[in-house]
Amino acid sequence: MEEPGLRFHRLAASIASILCVLLLGCSTLGLGAKGTERIQQSGQLRVGMAGDYPPMNVRTADGRLIGLDADLAAALASILEVELVLTEMPFSRLLDAVADGEIDIAISGITMTPRRNLKVAFAGPYYLSRKAILAKPELLEGVESVADLRGRSLRVAAVSGGTSEALVLRALPDSEHVFEKDQAEAFAKVLYGEADVLVADDPVIRFGLLRRPDAGLTFVESRFSAEPIGIAISADDPLFVNLVENYLHSLEHIGLLDTLREKWFESPEWIGSLP
Repeated sequence: MEEPGLRFHRLAASIASILCVLLLGCSTLGLGAKGTERIQQSGQLRVGMAGDYPPMNVRTADGRLIGLDADLAAALASILEVELVLTEMPFSRLLDAVADGEIDIAISGITMTPRRNLKVAFAGPYYLSRKAILAKPELLEGVESVADLRGRSLRVAAVSGGTSEALVLRALPDSEHVFEKDQAEAFAKVLYGEADVLVADDPVIRFGLLRRPDAGLTFVESRFSAEPIGIAISADDPLFVNLVENYLHSLEHIGLLDTLREKWFESPEWIGSLP
């Protein structure tokens, strides 16, 4: 079986000519000092990333940013034949940084919500994140959604302040709630028996199980949820938005996005590089 990394580079090379044509076309139409023209002049693609949402993006023990998002950024920079400059910044700053021109794009597990779309444009989605439920296998028999847990006197964990907490409060108001400040602490509550189930976005749960495959836990994805994740780009730069959109369509068409999802969501090989 071909190694995921080798397949990644082989497939990326196969769409280079397509994107180069798009790049040249955008340049001749004129983009002011934005997007494609700025990237061509500087020889750099500046990508913002939070570095705290594995397996989408995370900082390694030796300081590198890795993950599905980092690979997408690297492939785009390679196709454009420019240097990739990854800029780590808080998630809350990313959209403003795109809108203000501090970075060219943000790739950081960003859900394409209507509110965010009023501030920036999006290309994608390149991943559909679903709400998932983590627990011992016997607790999830017949469960297809969070609402199926009603009336079972369960201790339900979630990360506080986000959409998972809101879902738990709405769907399971009578359960015992265990809300934690970050993903690792919420996962640990179920891992060590301090909560019965965890409700979280599926990347959070997939990452937890990659780190602890021996935990005796499993998960189900809610069939009633799907949050599109995309690449944020300045709304003032429609030609560059179109270029990145075509880039993602090309990656999907040739199977590279499937390869990246398999590499980061199913293979544990990269886990050893983390702190």
